[in-house]
Amino acid sequence: MKKFPNVPVSFALSKYAGQRFDLFPTSIDGFTDIVPISTLKLPAADFTAIPNYYSSVYTKSFSQQLQWYWALTLGQPVGPRADKVVEAMQFNGIDPAQFDDATANWKIGVNLNDGSSFSTFILAKQTD
Repeated sequence: MKKFPNVPVSFALSKYAGQRFDLFPTSIDGFTDIVPISTLKLPAADFTAIPNYYSSVYTKSFSQQLQWYWALTLGQPVGPRADKVVEAMQFNGIDPAQFDDATANWKIGVNLNDGSSFSTFILAKQTD
């Protein structure tokens, strides 16, 4: 949340995020411009640096998603794991600064679990 200090949390978007892990439409009732942060890719090197990472198990394209990184780094310090949000955005050609525009009505939907379930983190513009 500290990565986007000017973007408020939306309960409605968070509730929606709680039921999605990898498939997001281009719009949700009351929201547009969905940016599914947790499904953004990270460089493969980020994963090979994780202790006990088994590359043969996680060779499919989904394995390089931020949500997988968070799941595989369970219990490690939160700060560096949170920094991966900005890294993933930049790796995917998204400028994090665009979400600082208070007039754009960006909202955060978040369902973070530091456990066996995947975490979901999305940004979207609220339309109503």
